[in-house]
Amino acid sequence: MDYGELAAQLPEEVIHYLVAASEEQKAGESKVLSSARLVVIVANGFPGYRGDVKKEIHEAKIRVWLPGTPDFIATAGYTTKGEYYGASNAEEFFGALANHKGKINRVIFIGHGQSEALGLSGDTSGFFSNALGVLGIPKWQNYINAKIKPKLTRNATIDLVACNVAVGEVFMREMAKAFGICVRGFTQPVLWCLKWNEDETAITSRGLVALESKDGRCAGTIYRDVKALAPPKVVCPQ
Repeated sequence: MDYGELAAQLPEEVIHYLVAASEEQKAGESKVLSSARLVVIVANGFPGYRGDVKKEIHEAKIRVWLPGTPDFIATAGYTTKGEYYGASNAEEFFGALANHKGKINRVIFIGHGQSEALGLSGDTSGFFSNALGVLGIPKWQNYINAKIKPKLTRNATIDLVACNVAVGEVFMREMAKAFGICVRGFTQPVLWCLKWNEDETAITSRGLVALESKDGRCAGTIYRDVKALAPPKVVCPQ
């Protein structure tokens, strides 16, 4: 530590005290950072096909299938061993972060998206009945400042793993501004993979994701744990 001219004017015992205090502070910060955690939030209001396996497989085969909450929950399970928050509306989204115990070093949202919003509730067509949009974020600013910002580490990030339409930069910038941290997203939709048995009577796998498709099916690298995904689009607060 370089104290410059000030250090030269201080008694030796004071300098020792300041150095010790600095080291103690660094150790405390390191302990906080090491205990900070990933928080996963899934869009909880997309019930999907409600157990109608035949219909779900049929729509997947004709390429109109979209994932729902069961798929997002499966992804969260692979990512955090079942520890996640569900949000069907904006209140539950912000409440998940506010009610989390301890520091947060990364937030991953798993759900639907469009250019200016995150989809939190809706149907199998991709219609959003509840969303968190660009115009809705400023309404929560005081709540974010009081309840959420104190939990975020200095280098925390928010990652948006959104199906349907990749979340746009305008939305990402508004979120980065509100939280005071960088927001990361994809420049293309994230694809959810669905597999079923030969006689089409049961879903055998859901929750895996990919960034490429072939003939309407997931292709390229398949991801089970979305912590391994590094969203290429990064927007930080200005």
